[in-house]
Amino acid sequence: MRWHIIFDSARHTYDYYLNGNHIEHVISLEDGVWNIEAMGLPVAAFGETLEKAEDNLFHAMLSHFEVIISEENGGQ
Repeated sequence: MRWHIIFDSARHTYDYYLNGNHIEHVISLEDGVWNIEAMGLPVAAFGETLEKAEDNLFHAMLSHFEVIISEENGGQ
């Protein structure tokens, strides 16, 4: 499994890739809270600002991938 995250400074957003495939994400604003969800992955996050929600999603995805990699390596 190969993944990378690119920060687009012009849009101030992150683009996520897993094995060369772009991971779509959905962003919504509900009751003053930004919600962001990675499509096709069991990962979602929220924040008081869009930037905080994206930062939280970055860390949630990182944790998700760390668990997958650890499981693939026998839990090491």
